[in-house]
Amino acid sequence: MSEAGTGARGPANLAFCTRGFIIGETVGSMVRTLLEIERGDGQTPWRWIDVYQPTPEEIVALVQDHELHETSVQDCLDPGHLPKFEIVDDLTFFIVRFDTAVQEGEEESFTVGGMTNKIATFIGPRGLITIHRMGSRIIQDVSPVWKQRLAVRANGHPMPFSPELAAFRISLDLIKAAVQSFEKPVKKAQVEVEILEESIFSDSGPQLQTQKVLLDLYTLKRRCKVYSRMLHLLRNLLIRIEGPASAAGEEKAPFVQDLAESCDRLLLLADEGLDTANQLLNYHLSLSTHRTNEVVRVLTVFSAFFMPLTFIVGLYGMNFRHMPELEWHWGYPLVLAMMVAVTVGIFAYFRRKKIM
Repeated sequence: MSEAGTGARGPANLAFCTRGFIIGETVGSMVRTLLEIERGDGQTPWRWIDVYQPTPEEIVALVQDHELHETSVQDCLDPGHLPKFEIVDDLTFFIVRFDTAVQEGEEESFTVGGMTNKIATFIGPRGLITIHRMGSRIIQDVSPVWKQRLAVRANGHPMPFSPELAAFRISLDLIKAAVQSFEKPVKKAQVEVEILEESIFSDSGPQLQTQKVLLDLYTLKRRCKVYSRMLHLLRNLLIRIEGPASAAGEEKAPFVQDLAESCDRLLLLADEGLDTANQLLNYHLSLSTHRTNEVVRVLTVFSAFFMPLTFIVGLYGMNFRHMPELEWHWGYPLVLAMMVAVTVGIFAYFRRKKIM
């Protein structure tokens, strides 16, 4: 790529040439060369081209110049596409998704598109292309490291990076950055699980607090589900890469194995958080049902006391003219004594049955 392609974004309709093709750059998009590796025998240098918020014209130019496959480009342009890995002819294409930190004041979405963003990567014999709309954070973490690595290798190192090895290692670093982006939210979810667990099994609070715990459990479950799903897909992507990498010699395999261990560790935490959130949700519902049953039991005990007393009161509250007991001198104390006896009898029965 010419020097014009290495600078910042330019004015509207600014065009610059990249190995024989024109990219029309509009305000808001940026195409730049991040790395360049010289090759002998007068060959064109191998380049890492980063495309940020591409326009349709830029996509068409990339497709034409690098002979990208139509289906891969369609997947690249799909904002909600899940991580994938495929090889078409001499091009390797993969998509990674990374966690998106929710800014203060923003409403948190618990979907794949709302919690993550993606970077699409094409690797071919002429270079590596990364295309993204919100992946600058990942690119900014990886590209400076590789500029330093290339500088160190170029100064006195007996074995400089080959384009093939550089493309492989950069791909792993992109995947590693995507995996590591889930480390902080997954650990945060673990802390939230412990707090919610303590809240559920502590003394029951007011109804509003109970509803808040239920809502927090639901949101935690949704988040852990997305984390687990993304890490599972990234792990499957690593498995696809690990096959040819392991067969390529000792220079590649250890990097894949190290990244796989990190992914497995976070995947285990995410799955554990999801399982615990599901269990706590069931426990919470069970405890709520248990508390409701306790209230119903108390009301049932009270009704058992008052039902016979209400019957006696209703019986002697009837307005019939000829009721002999109404004329008795000791009728009122006798009825009161009978009501007390009934109450004591019910109480003794419940005590014997250990209901009270």
